[in-house]
Amino acid sequence: MPEIMLTSNARYLTLGGIVLHTADLVSFSSTWSQNSIATTAGNREHARYQGGLKENSFTITVGYRISMVEDLIFEEGAYYMLEYGPEGAVSGKPRHVQEVLLESTSGPSHTAEKEFVTFEFTLKGSDDPVHDFKKNAVYP
Repeated sequence: MPEIMLTSNARYLTLGGIVLHTADLVSFSSTWSQNSIATTAGNREHARYQGGLKENSFTITVGYRISMVEDLIFEEGAYYMLEYGPEGAVSGKPRHVQEVLLESTSGPSHTAEKEFVTFEFTLKGSDDPVHDFKKNAVYP
């Protein structure tokens, strides 16, 4: 099986217009799901379902840097535009842009093993993506 490798580690991520630089970005993950709707009718022994609305969520962890603490003050319950380019904002590379709802924040926090303080943001997609990398959207 071929190994998937990014051409560089130059990820591009903005939240509410704030660029979260590659050096500060500890992790980014996304989850995609399809709701199901029960459509069972009649005298059936097993449930029947059809696809409902799609949902996605994102978790972002960024490292603490004193010069950017004011930039990391986001309000839970507020909507922000998220833009993500796993290989940077480069022409022809994957691009995802979507309005998201900030569900929760945590941090600052750190572990005993490392003195690296982080903030974590949990977001939920709140509308159709403007550019959807799952549908081959790329940077122009």
